[in-house]
Amino acid sequence: MKMTDIRIAIIADHYGFDHQLKKLTEEMAELTVAIHHYLDRKDDESKASLCEEFADVEIMMDQIRYFMPQNFDNWRQEARDYKLSRQIARINKNE
Repeated sequence: MKMTDIRIAIIADHYGFDHQLKKLTEEMAELTVAIHHYLDRKDDESKASLCEEFADVEIMMDQIRYFMPQNFDNWRQEARDYKLSRQIARINKNE
């Protein structure tokens, strides 16, 4: 795995996969709330909260990626490419 920040590994190893996977769901819920607050308010405070929660989710996703097998990024990229292509096809079909 390409490790860009050793802090990710230290934190992930300390808490373990199951704990951090559960924590990821909590952080995603907090991001959902921050998104709705931003859409309702569109002020600097809600924008800052959105950015903070987005960072929390990214950090948790990096930790989960750290625990995954080496070929996880290949599987993820294949799924990502498929989903992006599928959505572009949908957009083109509707135009």
